[in-house]
Amino acid sequence: MRTRRSILNLIGPIMILATWLDMRVAESLPSDTTPRCSAVKFVSGSGVRLRESADPASKVILILKFNQEVCLQRQQGEWSEIRMRSLSATGWIPSQFLSVKYTETVELVLALFKAEGKNDLHSAIQIAERLLDFEKLSESEVRQDLIDRLVNYHSKLGNKKKAASIRSMRGAPLESESQDYHSQSSLFGHWFYHTFEGSSQYEAEHFATHWAQNDLILVFDELERVRKSDEEYLRVLNTIAYQHPRFFAKLYHIAFSPNAPAAFVKLRPKLHDPKLIRFVLPNRNERGLNGPVVSALTSKLVNRPEIIQTIMESCESGDLSPIWKLLSEKHVRTHYIHVVRCSSAEDLSALLVKFNSIVSVVVLIDLTDNKSIEKEKLAVFYSHLPELDRSDPKIIERLMSFGADIHTSLPVAIRSTARMRDYAAKWSSCESIVSADSKDEELLKRAAAFPTEACLKKVHPKLKSDFNFATWAVGRRPDLVTSFDVKFQIDPRMINLLVNLRYHPNCPFKKIPMEMGIKEVRRLAESIQDCRVGLQPHHFDDPQVYRSVLDSKLTYQLLAQLPKRFWDDPLIVTNLPVRHETNSEYELFRSFANSTTIRNVVAKFGLSRLGKIKSEHALEEYYDANLQLCLINTNKFDWSEAIQAAKERGESCNAWQELVAECRLGEPPGHSIVEKWNEFPFEEVNRVFGCDLSISKPEE
Repeated sequence: MRTRRSILNLIGPIMILATWLDMRVAESLPSDTTPRCSAVKFVSGSGVRLRESADPASKVILILKFNQEVCLQRQQGEWSEIRMRSLSATGWIPSQFLSVKYTETVELVLALFKAEGKNDLHSAIQIAERLLDFEKLSESEVRQDLIDRLVNYHSKLGNKKKAASIRSMRGAPLESESQDYHSQSSLFGHWFYHTFEGSSQYEAEHFATHWAQNDLILVFDELERVRKSDEEYLRVLNTIAYQHPRFFAKLYHIAFSPNAPAAFVKLRPKLHDPKLIRFVLPNRNERGLNGPVVSALTSKLVNRPEIIQTIMESCESGDLSPIWKLLSEKHVRTHYIHVVRCSSAEDLSALLVKFNSIVSVVVLIDLTDNKSIEKEKLAVFYSHLPELDRSDPKIIERLMSFGADIHTSLPVAIRSTARMRDYAAKWSSCESIVSADSKDEELLKRAAAFPTEACLKKVHPKLKSDFNFATWAVGRRPDLVTSFDVKFQIDPRMINLLVNLRYHPNCPFKKIPMEMGIKEVRRLAESIQDCRVGLQPHHFDDPQVYRSVLDSKLTYQLLAQLPKRFWDDPLIVTNLPVRHETNSEYELFRSFANSTTIRNVVAKFGLSRLGKIKSEHALEEYYDANLQLCLINTNKFDWSEAIQAAKERGESCNAWQELVAECRLGEPPGHSIVEKWNEFPFEEVNRVFGCDLSISKPEE
């Protein structure tokens, strides 16, 4: 009773509190007379004036920025009443300055350069002014770039006062600007990235169609505009080179190709600008030089001090291959370490003949002190020294410490010493030893390096006729067996060697020699799967060889070798590759999908094996295999063979029921299968497989 009285005492104060809260909430809500926001809009102009009324002569309340978000309240003719979302100000602006969507920076940047490309300066001015209103651009180098462009536009139009007024907005360089130019974005960088997005994926032959001539002109106009300022020029070039490293490589490739489009040919003078070449010559994604840029260089350009300096600082081994003949002797003498480092081993010998002035012991010692010079190049350089210098023990010891292969170039008396033969056995190549003495079998067999085909061509004929030497070479490189006389290739001892080389399973024969005995052919076909492709047509007549072919899944390469007389063999048909990737493979596969092979499969393996082929291969001929069986001339087809094969494999009645159903429903136009039912063994199938196949025949 007391609890109930306490609750009643609280009801009054609670009702008073609720009434007070309702009054406060009502005060905070807008009155019915406050205009509502019918839509969110964005200001689409720069410096748009917000006025008190829908009258161009009325008082200006605010100056609106481009992309500023506003609330549309109502429209009156060509004017719109808007309310600022972040301010309490309300006023009128022309409806043409309202947009339904926010404009992204990149949209305006692309439009700006499009206007520049058309030389539409009035549109370019409007777009640049709108870009200046972007808050995120106000504290970046892009803002100063925009101001410079506006000054340029107005100057071209003759608006000198306006240009001077805008120039004063630029002020001092921003303190926040980074000097790491390649990490900065720029106005030009935005445009370039979106215009040439994916250019690194363009194939060279598609460049001319992908890139509009006006776009390329804009690139070089931009470079012209900023070239007076090294700092700005560097910024623009970095923007291009780091965002699109393959841009200049492909551009030079097209412009200097023999069949370059006219628009690209006109760019050649600009592409030969030394200042540009110096920057784009290094490959900034990979070490070395930009190949197409190198190929476009002339002797005059190559030997400019700033260009030769860039080449030598950036090049890697092989980079000088296209241009070493253009180098002046003065620069080769000055930069001989770089020249040797950046030349390929193949080019170096010819280079040293042309620039013989650098061939000396002093230079060789400098090269050995430089850790970037490969030992192969040291050996080439040593070979060009006079014999007296090549006999110097200190020079020989120095090169031996690097493991350089100097065997060929050693004076004969030194080369024949036991110590140098031991050194050659460890460090010299087969070619080097053969070049020094083509019949030095003992040293060849001791050499650490494997023999090569090129080396075997140079060995003395006496060695090539030596079976022991042949087995030594083939034991290290099985593919070299065909470099020897055919009598060695077909020798049973050689076949035994090849078969036992388990670590090298590839077949050394593209075609097994016709003279090879059938026993040796069997061993190759059974032991090395690759050798089955090299079988000659008559080899397949041997049952053992043929069985080895069927032991594993067939390949299309092997099928192409298979004589057509075997194509009806059901063992071949049931072992076909499951996938075909080319048209030629598909056509080869289809050759086995005919009524004869289908009948042979059923006769040997029963209906279920045919069903497995149908499920493995998505080929129409095999999907219609049952229907093809219906059309087989039953007088020539012994169904008892098919029944026996199916029985041996424990086949069920389902496959036979499916066959009968498809035969009855799938009679093709122009074919009559009525008479064929006279030969179909309904009673025997029902008895053997426990089927309930209807014995009634189709009505005639």
